Amino acid sequence: MPSSSTHTTRSETRLLHLYISTYRQLYHTDSSAAYYVTRHFSSLLELPMSDIIERATADQKLWWEWKVYLRKHEKSEALYSVSFLLGDVSRELMARGRKGEARVWKGLALEVVEMAGGEAEREEEGRRWRRVGG
Repeated sequence: MPSSSTHTTRSETRLLHLYISTYRQLYHTDSSAAYYVTRHFSSLLELPMSDIIERATADQKLWWEWKVYLRKHEKSEALYSVSFLLGDVSRELMARGRKGEARVWKGLALEVVEMAGGEAEREEEGRRWRRVGG
């Protein structure tokens, strides 16, 4: 999306919303990953990082809703959600013919799935420990 353009296509709008959702979820689990995502979306959308961050944090109501969501749901669910979003980015890049970048994003999605699996195991272990009075 060229920064000089005022017209935003449906695909670009979807990518921006995808970025905002990904950023908001990653911010709570791994701020350095949130920065990494911002850098890549900045390239993908051809917008400066500052513009993208501003858009992601501008709507305080949505920001608050994400905080409530992450408190209500177990962290592993949020991580799985992030992995699906990263997979969407990978597919979008593949569709645009950017195969190398698509593979990087697919790898990130798989990493997050592994993190979620580990988080789920820790949560289950915590539940078992509480049941036996630990």
